[in-house]
Amino acid sequence: MKKLRVVVLEDVQDEVELIESELKKGFRSLKVLCVNHAKAYQEALEIFEPDVVLADYTLEGYSGRDALAFTRRKHRDIPFLFVSWQVHEDAVIDALKAGATDYVFKEHLSRLNLAVYRAVREAEERKELRVVHERTSDEERIRALGQMASGIVHDFSNVLMPIVGYSELLLNHPDSAKDRQTLERYVSAIHTAGQDAMHLVARLREFYRPISKIEPLAAVDLRRVVEEAVLLSRPRWRDQALREGTLITVETELYDLPRIAGNESSLREALTNLIFNAVDALPKGGKISFKAAKEEGYVTLEVRDTGVGMTEEVRRRCLEPFFSTKGRRGTGMGLSMVYGIVRRHAGSIDIKSEPGQGTTFALRFPVYVSDAAGGQTDASEGGAHEPAYGRKLKILVIDDEDQARHVVQEILMTDGHAPDLASTPEAGLDKALKGDHDLVLLDWSMPNLTGDVVAERIRKKRPVPIILLTGYGEEIRSRFKADSSVVDIIIGKPATLESIRRAIRVVMDAAATNEPPPSRQTRAHPAA
Repeated sequence: MKKLRVVVLEDVQDEVELIESELKKGFRSLKVLCVNHAKAYQEALEIFEPDVVLADYTLEGYSGRDALAFTRRKHRDIPFLFVSWQVHEDAVIDALKAGATDYVFKEHLSRLNLAVYRAVREAEERKELRVVHERTSDEERIRALGQMASGIVHDFSNVLMPIVGYSELLLNHPDSAKDRQTLERYVSAIHTAGQDAMHLVARLREFYRPISKIEPLAAVDLRRVVEEAVLLSRPRWRDQALREGTLITVETELYDLPRIAGNESSLREALTNLIFNAVDALPKGGKISFKAAKEEGYVTLEVRDTGVGMTEEVRRRCLEPFFSTKGRRGTGMGLSMVYGIVRRHAGSIDIKSEPGQGTTFALRFPVYVSDAAGGQTDASEGGAHEPAYGRKLKILVIDDEDQARHVVQEILMTDGHAPDLASTPEAGLDKALKGDHDLVLLDWSMPNLTGDVVAERIRKKRPVPIILLTGYGEEIRSRFKADSSVVDIIIGKPATLESIRRAIRVVMDAAATNEPPPSRQTRAHPAA
């Protein structure tokens, strides 16, 4: 054993010598520090860092119980043994209940070394177990993060399929663009998938920030959401299946349904996951069907496939996070995400399945109740179509990302504005200080000078309205709470036509009235 470091809390010198003498019989390598009052004892714990404490139960001006309480508050792992003259049995029991490791009577000091040895050994074992537990916990966290990353890849892959698939069709078969109906269908699917990607990014932020509000629920046309999910997933259930030599058909039986209380993007995500799960269960082809029915206060949507089905054990566990029967191909996140989305919508999910008989997921959602009846309200911001600002503006756009800069340029030109572009913060700052722009729209994350620094330097010279673009959302909001005068409004990337129009109108209307815009509270676009 290493040199044993012992603190002895005792105010009778003869008894200190007896304890030291006894310890030397059992431990060859020993360092003892004796203290006799509260301050000295508390300092000893901090500076001397003992392996064990031996304390008298009754001391003049400082009780052993007080010393024990202090030790357990500050150094809970240090073994603490009372070494005292015999007291009432109840006092011994109370001391052990309060956290004492052992109680050695001075009348039987011969058992001191055995008690100390056992206490120190048990403390070391507890420390080793804690280290192993922490290492195991770290490994579990790393494994969970890996699984979560796989799930993120899975979900982004789902979202990207219609974006990549339909854009490739337009690029490789330009004749399809001549058919207005086909072009609108492809572009609509790409746009919807892009919005879902924005929603997914926003949800991922919930992993590292507290949830500030519940997911906003609005009146949702479930039939339309089903049709969009079928269209978005078509590259997988139809085109990919045909390439693999199988035929999968999708049928819908959705008649007049009341609107449900929901979030369209989340519901599309859930239904898309159910479709992909059904496709995996149809290796030889088959049918996926959607059927909805209304009942008092609820709408039930059944998603059925004619696939391989599930055993009872798999059926019971299929909604568990990270549970998968697909081996390395599976992440175990798809169905657990479906379950989470349904629960967030105050709904329920029921699963019926047998091997070889296919699977039916029955999703049950509450009907939307208008605000007039005391129910949910539509939490979407602004109107469905934010109009362009009423006059032509000269707008300086500062962004080091070429694609982002040119997308904003096209949006502004579409609304009749005159964008002036800068690809570096230094060039943008120079243009802003020398120009006569009506408005500055700049990115936050740029090399050398971040957007807030550029904005602050512009504001010192010119009182021009400033809109900040960012993909960091909550982090940037908290940064600007201390000084909201640096920028007028923050909108999140990817910026949309609606979010840019709304931001321009807010800051320009505020500038016209010489009042700070309400957005000085730095409310970001939902995808920020």
